[in-house]
Amino acid sequence: MSDPDRVRRGRKSTSSAASRAKGWLVALLGLLVLLASHQLPQDSLFATVAQALRPVAWLALVLGLIYLGFQRIARPLPGHTDAPAEDDPHEGMTRPSVLQALGVGRGGAVPELEPNFVDTIAVHPVAGDDGADEVAAPRETSWSPRVLSRIDQRQFEALCRAFFKQAGFATSVHGQAGDGDVIDIWVQSRHMSEPRVVRCRHLTKGRSVSAPQLRDFLRVMSTQGLAHGTYVTSTTFDSEAMEFAKANGIQMQDGAALLKLIAHRSPEEQQALLDIACGEQAGPG
Repeated sequence: MSDPDRVRRGRKSTSSAASRAKGWLVALLGLLVLLASHQLPQDSLFATVAQALRPVAWLALVLGLIYLGFQRIARPLPGHTDAPAEDDPHEGMTRPSVLQALGVGRGGAVPELEPNFVDTIAVHPVAGDDGADEVAAPRETSWSPRVLSRIDQRQFEALCRAFFKQAGFATSVHGQAGDGDVIDIWVQSRHMSEPRVVRCRHLTKGRSVSAPQLRDFLRVMSTQGLAHGTYVTSTTFDSEAMEFAKANGIQMQDGAALLKLIAHRSPEEQQALLDIACGEQAGPG
């Protein structure tokens, strides 16, 4: 279970306990007033007030007990667990984290990010993790920025397509002239009103995606009649490219952000993606 799921379940448990406490409080107050009306001396001022409030006390007691009974009925049965988290690929659900990376809102309504669509998922690499020691590298056994720096364009494209398929998206590839003859990946799920085009661009260490490269991608989007697209890179985006993307409905995802999303996969899924990226396993057909 993910940390957000634990937080949500903790909040539900706290809210349920608070509701039961309110029911007990109302019933207890009603009971106390009823007892006071019978136990206090009849000439007592408090007994007089209690007798006057006896109908209200009965009402409070009954309502409190009814409320507690309702809470009891609504409580999950022993052994009952919440529905699987939406990030579980085995339940046939596309992962919310990847939908967010694509800039897609959940549900049937138009995503809140559209049409402005200016959010970006981009995390700058941590200083000091520079992908050094690239000569005679041993076989990679875990994900790191060095893995992204060592693979080539075709391996990066295979990784991106496998990443989306693993998350439950239907994917297809289309070759595009321009921008180094890269392959665009079209992704679709039942949470999306229309397909999204994803361009996967591998760059060597020290290089960043530039505004002209995004302009070429925007031309493809316009040709296909798409208002939004996602540009994934193994490195980073320069400042001009980021401004251009925000102004033209292009969702950005840099290498560090891609690694963070991969890190949320199961160990088996991470290894499968690593084998595909390193060419030890064929990518999606």
